[in-house]
Amino acid sequence: MRIGLALAAMLAVSGCTTMQYTANAPAGAVDDGVRVLYQYPEGEKYQNLGLIDFDFYKPGWREPTVTDALPDLKAKVRSVGGNALIVRNQRVGHLNNRSMNISAEVLKVDWAAQP
Repeated sequence: MRIGLALAAMLAVSGCTTMQYTANAPAGAVDDGVRVLYQYPEGEKYQNLGLIDFDFYKPGWREPTVTDALPDLKAKVRSVGGNALIVRNQRVGHLNNRSMNISAEVLKVDWAAQP
């Protein structure tokens, strides 16, 4: 009985988790020139341009995700001279769950540089 109850509780809790994967454009594809990174680029020269806060609103019935905001976020990164970003924080608005605030680190990476 206890094992069944514990299994039911674990199944209920595991159904509440989500994961979001953000893919970069495949090699050779035409993209917008801004890459999404998960850590500082190893073996590449880069300059940290700072941290930006970005507010995004998505009308509709579901909460926005970083993937929804990515085209506008990449445009903001390009506007400050960056070509890569690392998302450092994201949160859905506490008063309006259709808005999202994203903090991202902006980098200018010399992708052609040899280490």
